Amino acid sequence: RPHRAPAASLRLPPAPKVAVCVAGMARTIHLPVVHSSWGNFLGSLAPPDNRLLFMYLKLDDAKVAADKQHTHDKSISHNSRAELEPALQALRDAGETIAAVKITSTDRQHPANPSCPLLATDGKTPYTTTPQHLLASLDSLEQCFALIEDYETQHRMKFDVVAYQRPDLTWVRSLPLTIGSS
Repeated sequence: RPHRAPAASLRLPPAPKVAVCVAGMARTIHLPVVHSSWGNFLGSLAPPDNRLLFMYLKLDDAKVAADKQHTHDKSISHNSRAELEPALQALRDAGETIAAVKITSTDRQHPANPSCPLLATDGKTPYTTTPQHLLASLDSLEQCFALIEDYETQHRMKFDVVAYQRPDLTWVRSLPLTIGSS
């Protein structure tokens, strides 16, 4: 007769508690093809009961808004809070729990450009420079991580995993990702 392990040793470890930070410009999140594709990413992280979304979304970019060639294109970055609500509701309807949403305008001061002799100073480009983009992205991450830390403090718990996703990403298929497996 083969040796059998006790039933207790066959238990799987609990699924990790996952916080998903969605941070950045809300360029295309309002498009159904974008927010409806997120299940392909989120489903690979943890079961819905074990993951929470934290969203720090920027509504507009002053440099892009000033650029006349983009003012007609609503898919670039000129979303309003009202345009974002159907996307947020669609995520909730798909079983996602949105723990915190902070929607802000980029009217708040962008981080200053670092003093760098490699930056173009011709003033012809309507966009912020690459270092400034990086600093603005890091600022968005910091704001989103603060939402997660506040939640952990208020609920006296810690997440096992923190994942990051840009709000404008489209996932065309599921990821072969298993968190917590050896």
